[in-house]
Amino acid sequence: MEEQKKKKYKMPTILIFVWILIIALFGYSLLIDKDDTDANTTLTGTTIESPDAEEVAETIEMTEQQKEQAQVRDGIRIEHVKLFRTALATYHGDNEKYPETVAELVPDYLESIPENPSPGGLTYNYTGIGSSPFRYYEFAYKLEVGVENISAGLHVASPDSLTLW
Repeated sequence: MEEQKKKKYKMPTILIFVWILIIALFGYSLLIDKDDTDANTTLTGTTIESPDAEEVAETIEMTEQQKEQAQVRDGIRIEHVKLFRTALATYHGDNEKYPETVAELVPDYLESIPENPSPGGLTYNYTGIGSSPFRYYEFAYKLEVGVENISAGLHVASPDSLTLW
């Protein structure tokens, strides 16, 4: 009987301890948040002002001319991807597999390997999927502003589609 009384009182004691611990951690997190706010001050005590969202958007915003140039580059990128897809499909038709690298497409399927126009975009990235001989591939590319109903950003072409995502 005495043991049951001890167990009865032991459980609420543990719960009280846990609640105190939670409250202490919450208080500590508030203290840390306050310290983070103070971290935005310089050694002289003046606060560093951050630019508002409109100022940032103005500096990031492309001019119309820059957008047009980016669209031209994106158009070239899409033409390159289409060219690669056609060359890869023809290679696959002739060899019943996809190449290890795009260099195998030159000179029979491509005159030369197209280079991604600069600035913007990433180097084109061809990847044979599975083990060799490859039966599928992915071809990654990036658009700056988007073109032909394909949005800006990273995309992956495949034998099935110009863009998977």
